[in-house]
Amino acid sequence: MRSCKARGKELIDASVITMADLSEWLKAKNGDETAIIGGGLPSCSSLQNIRQVVLSGNNTRLMEAWENWRFDASGSSSSSTDSRLTGMMRSISKFPICRRKYNHIVKTLIA
Repeated sequence: MRSCKARGKELIDASVITMADLSEWLKAKNGDETAIIGGGLPSCSSLQNIRQVVLSGNNTRLMEAWENWRFDASGSSSSSTDSRLTGMMRSISKFPICRRKYNHIVKTLIA
């Protein structure tokens, strides 16, 4: 959750997401209405965390696998990975405790 908050601040500063996006997510009754905040921000944050773990280790095999996936010319593997990651984040967001914590993070980003 802390990484979502940090990544959210970075994306706001870079004008990738706006305060209007965050406000819409808070008002939405269905998470599918605002996929950028509801699924995209947690997915982006998780992907960056995985990237940091891979790149900070000394396991060259993992690093090579990361680079091969990242620079895949076909785009099919990154597309399937994106959809799987988004699906996992949507499943996790259905838990009430996660929803409440994430709701608090979005309110903090708006303030």
